[in-house]
Amino acid sequence: MDESDVFSARSRRKRVERGKRSKNGCRTCVSKRVKCGEERPFCQRCVRLQLACEWTLPRPSLSSRRRGLGPIKHRHGQAWTPPSILPNLKPPDQLPDTSNAGLDFMEGGLYSPSSDDGKRESAETPSNSLDLSESAASPRLYESSPLASFGFPFAQHVETPSSFIPLPTPAELEDEVQEIPRNITHLCKPTPLNSAGLPVSTIPNISATQSPSTFGASPLNNWARCITSTGTDDNSALCFHRMVFAPLKSTRSVANSAQSLFINYAIDKNMALHFLLAVAHSELALYYGNGLSLPRESYAHFDRGSKLLCHAPHPRRPADHINMMLSFLYMYMFWMRRDPLVPQKLQELSRVVVDYVQTHDVDAFCTNDDVDLFSEHLSSTGPSIPDQVLLARIFTYLYDRDSYCSFFGCGGSFATYVNVDLSKVRKIWTLSRTIFLWFPGDNTDGAFPEIYEASVLDLYFKLITMHHEINIYSQNGREYRRDAKQQLWLHLNELKCEYSSTFSLVIHREAQSTQPSLMACVTVAIFYALQIYLHRSRDSVFGTDPICYEVRQALSRLVVAAYQAVATGPVQLLERFQWSLFIAGIETRDPVHKEWLANHIFDPGLKSAFKAVQGAKEQSKVTMETVRRMTGGKLW
Repeated sequence: MDESDVFSARSRRKRVERGKRSKNGCRTCVSKRVKCGEERPFCQRCVRLQLACEWTLPRPSLSSRRRGLGPIKHRHGQAWTPPSILPNLKPPDQLPDTSNAGLDFMEGGLYSPSSDDGKRESAETPSNSLDLSESAASPRLYESSPLASFGFPFAQHVETPSSFIPLPTPAELEDEVQEIPRNITHLCKPTPLNSAGLPVSTIPNISATQSPSTFGASPLNNWARCITSTGTDDNSALCFHRMVFAPLKSTRSVANSAQSLFINYAIDKNMALHFLLAVAHSELALYYGNGLSLPRESYAHFDRGSKLLCHAPHPRRPADHINMMLSFLYMYMFWMRRDPLVPQKLQELSRVVVDYVQTHDVDAFCTNDDVDLFSEHLSSTGPSIPDQVLLARIFTYLYDRDSYCSFFGCGGSFATYVNVDLSKVRKIWTLSRTIFLWFPGDNTDGAFPEIYEASVLDLYFKLITMHHEINIYSQNGREYRRDAKQQLWLHLNELKCEYSSTFSLVIHREAQSTQPSLMACVTVAIFYALQIYLHRSRDSVFGTDPICYEVRQALSRLVVAAYQAVATGPVQLLERFQWSLFIAGIETRDPVHKEWLANHIFDPGLKSAFKAVQGAKEQSKVTMETVRRMTGGKLW
């Protein structure tokens, strides 16, 4: 060997393994550091070796994860021009301070105020009507809007309604129609306004023999004293509901949020739009730090929608199921945000929904086999969702709301009616999950939660049914069958075994390369909260010995799942998750866990109930009967 060969042999560097062989391969090949063909859904190596070809969950792009909550600027070729800057006609001292508007959640309430004092002065000439014409998208209105700091162009996110909807005047509110169904009259009686602009019927008549203190706790009386005008126009409220409230109400983005989708159909429904604006104004007032006090704009829209609801079931007109069911859904959202709760309103609403569904066979319409999921449904604006699919989605949301209300002793009639035929409700649930597959172009994340989170969504829906079954067992006392608790425990254990991969991903973190989704963390937390709730559902006292092993394990794992959920995404408006934090907070005796749970309960009603329960636990023992009494449910 000559000198050159020796030098080349010494200078040849050794092979260095740099990372994984396949960067975009399946998780099975990447974990073994072998080459992957990267064919989806099964690569050639996994097929040849008969291995389980697993792929990582799709993640949003880096730009979408880093850009935050700011607006996306769309420029259509060379036609885009910046809006002209117009002088503001208001004095500087009357302009609302929107420099700090955002999604910071303060300790005093669910939403942080957009100014230092949390209050906003009304404009000199506030526009309380929903005018979505060209003037609504003008730069002047956009600059003076309370949500201007979010940068949401109204023309891109708010559709034009079919008719102009002004707020009712006192003379219009006094108009009544002769034929009004009895089952709806008690739910939404028309309430005229007096000369001061306050609802007359919300102030009860106190006789000489009655003490004024007996009406001091009346929620309607409290609303009459708290009704004030926030000066927010309907455009800002609707934009806030779509771009801020709807994503926080779900674990999904705006494109995959059902609340955002419902707005597209409620905008053309006169009655549903009024109830939607009532909810939007109420939530916007809560965002600005006004608490759960009802603003005047919200009351006016709700009262107007109530009058339309009283006149809606006309025998000579075909029933508009989407309009009616959307109105019922927004009424649930409206009544559930009142503090304290109004059990009689929610119970009456639940019975009205059952009566409407039975009268018009809405559930049979949703399960009709004639619906064609693969045909093109075209309208003047493009592809449209079949009525059965949209109605099935609204049906499941109503079922979810009514089942949640039944925990507080309010409502539950509709959920009980649905649970009679579980095969039918499963069919409706399966049909409702196809709603976002009609618009794949609107999905900017490139992933469909209905597909890659199918098992998690199935578990969540089954937990809704279990929650209502436990509510019935807890509230029926000794009338329920003796082995009911054992059957419920057995059913929960079966769900845990069936969806063990979801629990392992959230609790044990066996797959370190995969981050659990927010929906998975929320679902697991709700499951363990149901285990604690079932154990304490009767006469068992919260947070006292002896504590069985199942409850102790459920409490520790609930805290783990809750911590994972809070670290994954926003959970402030996820009501069932907030309920699970409430159950864990009144059960745990760990001061560190109790403080952390109390700081992450953002629902105003549950937060006040949590403080009341903690105060009661210092005086006496607290059972589920006591908790339900404090949260505004039935008095036993």
